Amino acid sequence: MATDFFELTEGAKMGLAKKTFRKENSNTYRGYFPAQAGSDNLKEGFEMGPPSPLPQLSTDIPTKFNLTEPNVWPSIRSSFHSRTSSEKLYAELQALSATLLSLLAISLNRPRDYFSPYLQNSLSTLRFLHYPPISPTSQQQKLCCTPHTDSGILTLLHQDCTGGLEVLDAGGQWVPAPYIPGSIIVNIGDLMAKVSGGRFIATYHRVKSSPGKGRYSVPFFFEPGAGCLVNSVDDTGDENGVVYGDHVLEKMKGWVEFQDVEKNEGVTEEVVEVSAETF
Repeated sequence: MATDFFELTEGAKMGLAKKTFRKENSNTYRGYFPAQAGSDNLKEGFEMGPPSPLPQLSTDIPTKFNLTEPNVWPSIRSSFHSRTSSEKLYAELQALSATLLSLLAISLNRPRDYFSPYLQNSLSTLRFLHYPPISPTSQQQKLCCTPHTDSGILTLLHQDCTGGLEVLDAGGQWVPAPYIPGSIIVNIGDLMAKVSGGRFIATYHRVKSSPGKGRYSVPFFFEPGAGCLVNSVDDTGDENGVVYGDHVLEKMKGWVEFQDVEKNEGVTEEVVEVSAETF
């Protein structure tokens, strides 16, 4: 699916670009973002949310981003033929996330349905990522994704056999997280660490460059609904909680794919479909 998307022409991909990368486009949260030359986060990506429409977000934070906007897809006349399978993968990973959340609730001595409110109008994101190959003869950058923790609840990751993903262990050492056929890597995010009262730890991870090789990965970020109030299991009231939509909008201020970047010269976009219906 990821290779299917990234084999599209530059024009087809930029036709799906977020408004921060192509001002003519109306999509602000879902869609494509190009690789940023010179960045230590050297990757291009395509993001999709729930296949079905979500209620409009109401937030106290002024924003130009619409977290509940519909997905954008390549035209049915393009060479991309993986929309149906992409939406199926999204549904399967959302269901797996629900199962994992019930297990995490039990481990926190809460009812297995403790996280059920998080599933209502969930904003979960399925992302296709491509790390372009870097020429072995060029000045080699060591990292194509700098060390970070994921900001949300859970991340479920499929990766290819290229390698490069590393995680920081309890002893402060970077250790490889190799490709294992048929496996999914599960990361705890910052918000789940807070929800657990520190019992779970968000995983620092990075991606090392592989000279001459590209890399594909498909992370699924489980996210609560925009209006979901997220509390620590140790809190007895709501005064320390955070509304998820406000949380993610604040985090987006530091993410390169949501900065005011325009790189539109010389690229003609192709037809885009904006729809939540399958074909």
